[in-house]
Amino acid sequence: MDTARTVYTVVAPNPASDVAGETAAAFAASSMAFQSSDPGYSDTLLRTASRVFEFADTYRGAYSDNTNIRDGVCPFYCDFDGYQDELLWGAAWLRRASKGENYLNYIQNNGKTLGADENINEFGWDNKHAGLNVLVSKEVLEGTLYTLESYKASAESFMCTLIPDSSSSHIEYTPGGLIFRPGGRYSNKYPQRIHHRGSSLPSINDHSQPVGCKEGSVYFNSSNPNPNVLVGAIVGGPGEDDQYEDDRADFRKSEPTTYINAPFVGKYGRLSSCAKPG
Repeated sequence: MDTARTVYTVVAPNPASDVAGETAAAFAASSMAFQSSDPGYSDTLLRTASRVFEFADTYRGAYSDNTNIRDGVCPFYCDFDGYQDELLWGAAWLRRASKGENYLNYIQNNGKTLGADENINEFGWDNKHAGLNVLVSKEVLEGTLYTLESYKASAESFMCTLIPDSSSSHIEYTPGGLIFRPGGRYSNKYPQRIHHRGSSLPSINDHSQPVGCKEGSVYFNSSNPNPNVLVGAIVGGPGEDDQYEDDRADFRKSEPTTYINAPFVGKYGRLSSCAKPG
């Protein structure tokens, strides 16, 4: 693959609240994960998260607003939904990791101006509202912060959109209380034409010469199944109409992105750690 791997940077006073807010959230969450096994590293992560968040809040704006970055990231990775949700997302994780009242106050004082009351039933790389609502709801459930009750209501609304109306006919529960859909499991029927270079290009065993970026078009446009099965990958899946066309070009449905697969890594790791031997 000969595509340029360009690195972009943003320095003050240029804004990058969306990327910095998300980075602060990631560092804060990671500090919690390493708290017991490596306290020193955990502290470093938390301190860094705090500094990154300060940058995000001080120089507000989207990273794609910077002219030197826009041409490189747009139209695919522009900030479409605004940077405000990432500021609240970062503050919520810092509150969770540090227990700091200052981050709780930040959420309470800035929630309305940063759009927290927008009940958006989506959680993705560009929109953190659903995750934010669930995370802040823990403050309500674990205490008496009724001023944050709207976050809990929005979180409940989001969960209700994911679960069909009739639980008896559509979903079941495992003995441990996990929701699952009957019939959903690993099988031999899976997408054959996923939007993934390594899967769609021929193996080096069959094609020893490098395939240039533009030379890959013949494989991208081919109607043949991908020659290499990407075992374990999860694609975007069906659209709002619940239809899935096995089409390599329809990347929104057929691409196994990192932000789609990443949540499952943690969840499967947790399930694996709780599994009983045998």
